[in-house]
Amino acid sequence: MAMNSTFCDSLLQKLREHLLMRNYSPRTIKAYTRYCSEFCTFCLDNPSLAREQKIIRFLNTYPDPATKAVARSALKYLYANILKLPAPVLLTRTRKTRKLPTVLTRDQVAMILNTIQNPKHRAMIAMMYGSGLRVSEVVKLKVGDVNLARNRIHVRQSKNLKDRITVLSPLLTDYLKLITKNRQPKEFLFQTQCSNRYSVRTLQTIFKRALSKSGISLAASCHSLRHSFATSLLESGVDIRIIQAQLGHSNIKTTMLYTQITSVIEESLYSPL
Repeated sequence: MAMNSTFCDSLLQKLREHLLMRNYSPRTIKAYTRYCSEFCTFCLDNPSLAREQKIIRFLNTYPDPATKAVARSALKYLYANILKLPAPVLLTRTRKTRKLPTVLTRDQVAMILNTIQNPKHRAMIAMMYGSGLRVSEVVKLKVGDVNLARNRIHVRQSKNLKDRITVLSPLLTDYLKLITKNRQPKEFLFQTQCSNRYSVRTLQTIFKRALSKSGISLAASCHSLRHSFATSLLESGVDIRIIQAQLGHSNIKTTMLYTQITSVIEESLYSPL
């Protein structure tokens, strides 16, 4: 058993190093390592010898479909890149057609923002829509990342561990000037009353409450604001490559998804006459 434990520890170390080398995000590395570690424990022996039925039983220990999908992706990566074995058929099945994301109109975003009384909270939510930021990127912003003279934001080490520059709405300039006055560049831009960084969960809760108060019945999330930013740019005629750069997508196919949304919007248009 000690030998098996040593083998699994070595396997997981190789997995972490391989994911780091491929520039996977810390969140993905943590998730993949966790599920592969649990798979090793579940197998009780060399995971490379696990048969398909055992893998099915392991995946079925996760009742949530989203969790199960991540666990499946982790095992697929383990087989292909670390164990160097052909992945079982159940790990290589074709992915279902990707669902179109929820998109909010400008008026709907305005309705949501109008329900938020705290100006700091309102600015954080507005920034996700106005700059296309992920919720995790908003809470990590520092004072020095915002260029108020040029209306630009420097997003550092985002999901794919790359930096990018994106736009900043002039509507936020006056408020940001106010909260950044006499502050150090390395301080977090948005701080709680205790001078701590906001958590992702807190910002998500703020958005959910505002959405509920607005009366909008869409199943929207903070990420819907980022989707809405991209769709608005596309509708305005901005080149898809520029949108890709603004969002920080490593693959243009991810950005191309928004062209499907605008196609749906165009088909729903009708003459008011």
